[in-house]
Amino acid sequence: MNNKQSLGLNPYLILFVILGAIVCTTLIVQFFLQIITLKDFMRIFMGLFFIVFGFFKVLNWKGFVYAFSEYDIIASKVKLYAYGYPLIEFFLGIMYLSNSANLAIHVITALIMFMGSIGVLLSLQQQKEIQCACLGTVVKLPISSITLIEDVGMGVMALYMIFM
Repeated sequence: MNNKQSLGLNPYLILFVILGAIVCTTLIVQFFLQIITLKDFMRIFMGLFFIVFGFFKVLNWKGFVYAFSEYDIIASKVKLYAYGYPLIEFFLGIMYLSNSANLAIHVITALIMFMGSIGVLLSLQQQKEIQCACLGTVVKLPISSITLIEDVGMGVMALYMIFM
């Protein structure tokens, strides 16, 4: 798998720039709204993460569906789930940003992220060289331990929101 973009940029650099922008935006929002708590940081970060990553997925929706179905255990069997996944991310993002996320939203988020982690883990164990669909197919990012950390991290944050 070619890990270079047409712009000549490393896809991991692109991923870390996007994550850095989300973290910076989260901190700026917290500063201006004067809500400096870990739980609010996670809530705002998760909201921005889902909306930004969902946006990248819809840039090439069919490509995303194909790439996502290659490793996600639900999407590989239910194409409707693969097509709806970016919309699910948008919905979750809106719920977190509007501070409307309740127990059900946190549980749904944790389930989706941990189920996604299973597919990523299986792909890593089988040493499959496939494209990660986390940023759609616009950024040619391979499935890696970073993908697993991303999914597990979001799942853990959702669990934190449930129990804290």
